[in-house]
Amino acid sequence: MDTENDLLLQSAARLYSLGVELDGARETLRQLVAAKASYDSPEVWSAYCEYLHLKRLWDTLESD
Repeated sequence: MDTENDLLLQSAARLYSLGVELDGARETLRQLVAAKASYDSPEVWSAYCEYLHLKRLWDTLESD
């Protein structure tokens, strides 16, 4: 029983941590758009790729 609780707590902690990272990536994108950065710029592309990576991790972890 303790193993199941430990696994549940670890999953919840990872989801929380990943959620914080995902919110940060989303905020970075918002700031770039608000600053009228070109969507074709390397900075926007990098921020978008980071967001997509974190979103995929979130979706995978959430579905497990």
